[in-house]
This record gives sequence, C-alpha cells and structure tokens, in this order.
Amino acid sequence: MTTISPPIPCGCESGTYNLSGPHLGKMAGERLNLMPEEPDFTNPLFLPMFEIFDKVLQPDSELSVEDAVAQLVVLLPEGKPYSSEVGDFIGTCVEMADAIPYTHSSMLKLVSILDLCLHSDRFPEEVGSANIQTDPTLRSCKLAETMHHFWEGTCPEDGPAKYVNFNTFAARIHQRGLLKGAILAIGTLEDAFQRKLGKSQEQREAYVTAALQYLLLNGDIIYEDIRNDEKWKHSWPCWRNEVARLAARNLDDKRCLWSQEIVEMAGRTLTAMEGIERLKAG
Repeated sequence: MTTISPPIPCGCESGTYNLSGPHLGKMAGERLNLMPEEPDFTNPLFLPMFEIFDKVLQPDSELSVEDAVAQLVVLLPEGKPYSSEVGDFIGTCVEMADAIPYTHSSMLKLVSILDLCLHSDRFPEEVGSANIQTDPTLRSCKLAETMHHFWEGTCPEDGPAKYVNFNTFAARIHQRGLLKGAILAIGTLEDAFQRKLGKSQEQREAYVTAALQYLLLNGDIIYEDIRNDEKWKHSWPCWRNEVARLAARNLDDKRCLWSQEIVEMAGRTLTAMEGIERLKAG
C-alpha cells in the first residue's frame, strides 16, 4: 500500500479564502468550541459523552485517550455493537468532528477514540452469552450506515468548514480501515470535479478541499476499489486532470480565484496520484 503524506497543518487562512467559519481558522493551541449548534438533548448519552469529549479533545487536555475510552465504553450496551446507543455514540463523534478544524491534531485523536471504543472488550468477538452479538461485521455496518446518513445531510451550503471537517474525519476513519469501500469518497469527488457543485467560490473551495483530502489520505484505496469497476474506472484520470488544472494555477494572476492553500494542496495531491499510478503499473 502506498504511503501518502497527510495534509500539512497550516493553522491559518491563506490567499483569499478561509472556509468561513468558526471551526477552521483556530490555532493549534486554542480551545475548541465543540458544542454542536443544535445539540440532541433528547439523547440521554449526549451530555455524559460530550463532557468526556470536551475534556480529551482540547489541546491542553490532561485526560488521556485511554482514560477517555474507558469512560465512554461503559456508557454503551455490552456486546451490542449494532445497537442504537452505538449509533448515537458514532453520531456524537461526527458532531465533534464537525467542530474540529480539519488540520487539527485533535481530529486524529478523535479517530483513535472511535477505533478503540468500537474494538474494545465491551464488544467481544467470541461467544460470551446468548445475548452477545459476536459478528465483528456488525460494528462496521453500524459505522457505515451512520456515516452515510451524515454524509447525505452535509453540504457546504450549510457551512463550508463543517463540510470539510466532516469529510476529513470520514477520510481518516477510512484510512484507518474502519470504513470499507469508497462510496463516500467517490460521491465527494464527483460533487467537486464532475458536478462542480457550489454557488460561491467559498462553497466551491469547500467541495474541492474535501475531495483533495480523500485523495491525499486514501488515494491508493480509492484507486484499487475502482480500477476494475466499469462504472468508475474512467473517473480516476478525470479527477487527476481536474487536480492538475488546480495545481497549475498561477497565484500571481489576479484572475485566479483559488487560494494558495488549495493550489498547494492540489500540487501535493497530484504528486500522490501520479505516484500511485506508477506503483500500480509496476
């Protein structure tokens, strides 16, 4: 598997674009505001989970990932990885991801917490009793269903930063092996490069940033998934051509609407895509 470098954290907005939002322009050491705009207080697990996340995901947190996982898993029903409570837990993770800038180190911490919770002893894979769901695919199914539900309800029109943060989170859990297939990645890439969605430059850059994150973090996985797929195998060169056009933009040209961050990210993505093609061809 090709090793693809992650995006370089910038901690600031560059060029003419900042993904507008309260969640992207924070410096690495600044306290994160993780409370969702519309918290689900009908979910009895939300507040206890939020209190744990709000401690462990802060840059100056004294709560370790291991201790946070230990506190979180006891809130989940033992041996039931496909339960509604696990779905609520994953949904809370998504809400936290929405509020974490996509280059922030806490995004990786959140992915680790999700992984460790889903693969904890709380959900044994060996028969422990007649009520234990031991099929390890159940947790993957619940994660895939929940992530797809949130993906369908997320778009830059509702918040460019939130869209980028969510899709980076999805790309990272895909990179971690928690999500199988490339459905979310393909949909995001098609929205950005084929459908060219976005009514404003700010929205366009959000679509493109999310697409570039999937390619940077999961390009090799995406390539393998679609290379023999009659429906999607011709999409890769189309995406690469769009990325190449972005990477070739002249930032000194006043007619260039794309930010320096986008152009530089496209350059790194193009290098990664070409490396994947050479590796697979060899």
